[in-house]
Amino acid sequence: MKNALITGAGTGLGQSLAKQYAKQGYHILLVGRRKEKLDETKDLIEQAGGTAESYTCDITKWDELEELAQKVDQIDVLINNAGIGYFGAFEDLEKDQIDTMLNVNAAGLIYTTKHLMPHILTSKGRILNIVSTAGLRGKVHEAGYCASKFAQRGFTEACKKSMRIAEFQLQVFTWAA
Repeated sequence: MKNALITGAGTGLGQSLAKQYAKQGYHILLVGRRKEKLDETKDLIEQAGGTAESYTCDITKWDELEELAQKVDQIDVLINNAGIGYFGAFEDLEKDQIDTMLNVNAAGLIYTTKHLMPHILTSKGRILNIVSTAGLRGKVHEAGYCASKFAQRGFTEACKKSMRIAEFQLQVFTWAA
């Protein structure tokens, strides 16, 4: 059975992707900060006949990602989905909001890819990086968010040109609960 590891899998798009990949026969490795939310997603997958494991991990923490990389054996699909946004007039954004968006959306994606790349190379797997339309064009009241999403896009495009893996994709989703 193939394994799909999904960050931000406890809620929203991550949860939806986890359920969809489970329906396609993947064993799902759920990654996120909140165990309760991951376990809810795990229960939904198992109730539908799929299989999943939960891993509590903050993707902005290098050491936690090192531990995660040692715990998992096989990853055939890595879906970098975790993200956060703060919206409104740029002049009203606080430093901690800007730092959080850049740390989660840009650094977290890069850290996750760095730590899990050996698994992808071994399985000859693929990586999907999820960005919003904010990674494609500037948007009103989304300056900080767009900056973090453009960073994801630039990283993905650079990796597509230089990585030795089967597939490195940029996925753009417009998603609503």
